[in-house]
Amino acid sequence: MVNKLLERFKTKKKLARKFRSRCYVCHKPFGKGFLFHHKYYDGTEPDYKLDQNKYFDHIFKQVRKNPKQFLLLCSVHHYFVEWSKRIADDKFKRFLKARRMSK
Repeated sequence: MVNKLLERFKTKKKLARKFRSRCYVCHKPFGKGFLFHHKYYDGTEPDYKLDQNKYFDHIFKQVRKNPKQFLLLCSVHHYFVEWSKRIADDKFKRFLKARRMSK
């Protein structure tokens, strides 16, 4: 198990070079907890909960084949992007406006 996790991290680190090895949002250098975030899904992804090894093998192949389908994000910003997708567009625009008005 430990070997598989280490191998997965090494593969992720190598693929991160396609994204300048930095979080798209904050530019933090690649490290523990980084994720490849789908900009869109093509519907062929295996279920992460059923088989993580199969899921990551598939994702790594997709990143190699079509890196423009992904963003490299640190875990904090991946969570924020996923959270923000759950908010209706009009509410999110008001949220951004409130943020800009706040000092």
